[in-house]
Amino acid sequence: MGQTTFSNRRVDLKWATGVLLSLVLSIALLIFALQQVTSRDFAIETIAKVVDISFGSKKLPGEARLDELRTSLENGEMRSFKPIASIDIFIAREDIVGQIAPDIRSMFFQQFATRLYGQGAEGVTNIIDETMVSSELVTQLRLLSILSEPTHRKLRTPFIGMTAASLLLMIILMRLSSGLGRLTNPGLTLILVGLPGLVGLRLFKIIAEDPLWAKAPKHDADISGLVGTLTTNVASPMIDQAYPIYAAAFAAGLALLFTAGSTWLVTQILRRQQHR
Repeated sequence: MGQTTFSNRRVDLKWATGVLLSLVLSIALLIFALQQVTSRDFAIETIAKVVDISFGSKKLPGEARLDELRTSLENGEMRSFKPIASIDIFIAREDIVGQIAPDIRSMFFQQFATRLYGQGAEGVTNIIDETMVSSELVTQLRLLSILSEPTHRKLRTPFIGMTAASLLLMIILMRLSSGLGRLTNPGLTLILVGLPGLVGLRLFKIIAEDPLWAKAPKHDADISGLVGTLTTNVASPMIDQAYPIYAAAFAAGLALLFTAGSTWLVTQILRRQQHR
């Protein structure tokens, strides 16, 4: 009777550990995905692209008089220039000489994105004069400031904590399991965590790539332009960054189940051969 009670408690504890592991591991994968989308290279490229699109086909002030600027810079009359009065970004003489307009434009938005990434939400106020730019651009920048180095740093501690907790719970689950259950239980947990993420991200990807967003006005100061720009140029790349993380969890779960199944099959074959 006592042994049966202990066995039942062990099963209950195993199930509780599996459920808790699924929750903690899901949070760990989510934080890891957020770390990837707030990584320096990805964030700066995304911010620069969105801001460039927000300006649309409008020329930077420096583009309209590029020849004049190049002559002044080459003659040493100017050391740098500020393409947009409302944005505190300067292009240095050594950077512009020999460059063409598209290169200068890309250089400007790259510098802008780099500063915004380093400063986060505070960078919006520090870099631009909000009274001289559209409200749509300010709103976009405040949303994009989430993709910043301060955010990336803040995610580090909870990721380490959740990862450590996941490993501990995984070990406990394996200790509470027996036989091939030490492979199948962690495998099923990884599949349970990875599969919903894959399905959900795939659905969001389909929505983000809907032609409706592509047709939304990108340069008008209205909600449709804001949503269209962010959905097409931010949400879709973020999904691409996160997808491999959940795919790896799902694949690891399948690998554990395959290993358990192969082990069981080999064991059955060997037993039959011994009985012959």
